[in-house]
Amino acid sequence: MSLARYNQYVVAVVGTLSGLAVLLVILLVVSGPFRSAKPAGLVVDREKSPIPPQNLVFCPPQFSDGSKIQYLPVAVVDAAEESNNPIVRMAETGSMYSRNYFGGSPCGGNYRLNTKVFNVVVRDVEANDQRLLLTSPGQIESIAIPSPDCAEGDGPSPCNYVLWNIRSADSNGDGIISRDDSSVAYISDLHATSLLPVTPNNATVLSSMWSAPTEEFIFQVRMDLNGDGKFTNEDGSSVLYTSSVAPEMATEAVNQNLIQTLKKAIE
Repeated sequence: MSLARYNQYVVAVVGTLSGLAVLLVILLVVSGPFRSAKPAGLVVDREKSPIPPQNLVFCPPQFSDGSKIQYLPVAVVDAAEESNNPIVRMAETGSMYSRNYFGGSPCGGNYRLNTKVFNVVVRDVEANDQRLLLTSPGQIESIAIPSPDCAEGDGPSPCNYVLWNIRSADSNGDGIISRDDSSVAYISDLHATSLLPVTPNNATVLSSMWSAPTEEFIFQVRMDLNGDGKFTNEDGSSVLYTSSVAPEMATEAVNQNLIQTLKKAIE
């Protein structure tokens, strides 16, 4: 076979394979896992979204060293999961649990980071008492408990407070509590007897931190400025703060004069 003829065969084979690859990608986008769909989450309106069979998953407790208060995340897993390594599904919030939150794997074992934690059992070992954190299901994205060195200003929260990040309402009315809904920051004492909201319910928390030197909780939040029912990059973000000694509703960290000056610079 001549070199020219051989090259023709190679080009023909490569062209055919490339065409098949393009066709496969198209099929996956149209009918596969990449197809656009409503994000999974906690169903709050059964008429808009049916609820599949589910089982409870009780996760190992989280607690601060030396504390006799434990927080047991409660998640759900699809009962029809076919995999041998079932996943506690979270509804794609995009959040990752760090060592300051539910730990590397909140449920341990085969349960991975994508979790749908919808409540927490607060267990007071000393008082032999336990109760639920939420009176109605929500989507608990994270919990920040004091570290052993909190008195020195280390860790994600002061020694006497727990910082929660919770989606407690279907803010866009699609029948599901998911990543499209607002995530609100709450503060509680170690017993979590009540939750104090410290960020607006019409904004979603992107990040949070405790600044021990200035005694502040600082939050980056996003509002739905374009009114499309979602919190996306196009909406921008703001930074809010509140006292970590006497928390209340957080306010803008940057004063309005500077905000207006910045807005004029981009108009």
